[in-house]
Amino acid sequence: MPFVETNTRKLPAIVKAYVVVMIVGALVVAVLYAVAPDLALLWRHFGGLWLSSAVVASLLGATFLELHPIPVPTTHLFDDSKNDLALSTSIYVAVLLLFGPSVAIVVGGLAILLADRLRHKPAYKLAFNASQYVVSMGVAGLFLPSPEHSGYLLAQLLSSPEGILSLAAALAVYFALNTAFVGAVIAMVDGTKLLDVWRHGIRQMLLEHASTLDIGLVAAILWMVNPLCLVLLALPMLVVYLSSRTTSLLKSETTRALVAVAEMVESRDPYSYRHSMEVARISAQVATRMGLSLDHVEMVKLAAQLHDIGKIGTPDQVLNKPGSLTDDEWVLMQKHPAEGAKVLQYFSLFRSGVDLVQYHQEHFDGSGYPIGLAGEQIPIGARIIHVADAYQAMTSDRVYRKAMDPAVAFERLVASAGEQFDPEVVKALAEVLRESGIRLNEVSL
Repeated sequence: MPFVETNTRKLPAIVKAYVVVMIVGALVVAVLYAVAPDLALLWRHFGGLWLSSAVVASLLGATFLELHPIPVPTTHLFDDSKNDLALSTSIYVAVLLLFGPSVAIVVGGLAILLADRLRHKPAYKLAFNASQYVVSMGVAGLFLPSPEHSGYLLAQLLSSPEGILSLAAALAVYFALNTAFVGAVIAMVDGTKLLDVWRHGIRQMLLEHASTLDIGLVAAILWMVNPLCLVLLALPMLVVYLSSRTTSLLKSETTRALVAVAEMVESRDPYSYRHSMEVARISAQVATRMGLSLDHVEMVKLAAQLHDIGKIGTPDQVLNKPGSLTDDEWVLMQKHPAEGAKVLQYFSLFRSGVDLVQYHQEHFDGSGYPIGLAGEQIPIGARIIHVADAYQAMTSDRVYRKAMDPAVAFERLVASAGEQFDPEVVKALAEVLRESGIRLNEVSL
């Protein structure tokens, strides 16, 4: 897994310290394997030319795969960051099982450094990515037995139940450490819980990561039969790459199309343009403050960005009316949550957020619409969006009034807490606003 893309000037001090610790850890691992030849240094069993050829071929192949990762669809629907799967892991695993951890550390470390250098990544990312790999692979290698005879390590591992258990343990440790080390950076930068980030990442890409380990095992077995047999893996790997890229492209295009529709709705009223983007930002901050899981936060953010998409069918004279709505116009306006849910239910990527869109205008006391849910009957995400939606609307200019001062707008939320708004959500919003530097009057909920 690659290091999360982050502006180095905004790196928290704890992240900088973490990167330094990881570099030191990698140096310790490298020294340990250099001075302890009994730690599965299988290179001594192979001729220099044969081993050199295998290392060079592995290094070139791993570098190429690092530069051409597979895009994997995730629920990060509105983030610019990419979640990629590098098949280079398969080569690292194959080298580990054939020639031992020392060779795998050299091949992987150099491949990652070279690929990151070619991608012009800053020095701290080069150092971290290579270091976390060295530590992950080095610790995993400790679970493998020292070679009892010349030949490939995998042949020894597959010859006994104990060897198979050692193999499984080493692969599991490598996978766990590799994902946890990167997850820790994400947690530090985003201010979320490491376990939450790690479980979210595992849930999103478990099969994909497991498949790279499996491909590495198969590649090692084919190499033992005859290195030319590796050609048999070319076609299935190409099929996996093309299908994953197509799926990722379709997901991206679907997301962008729906966002474009939502922005078209808002562009009909210049006063509310980009309203949903702000509601999504505030909703995500409040959801995080309330301790919702990372998956739940992302779905709240998604639903908030699309919460007004149902207004596509609302007439302009109703949307942009400067005065009060008539009873008939109010009936038309109240249809937009249900209409939005009706649109989104046809897209599997957004299905779990349909209820949040449909019920984001429900009131805590049951006086809202479309069906009059109350209290805990209203999904927590919908209650969060409702508060964020109201606050953003009050603090922005409208055709019928100027924007309110944030403190005044918040006092209105407090006045309606327990009636229109969930008091706990309003409390969480207060904490978010104060953290952002907005001064609020002391009020009790």
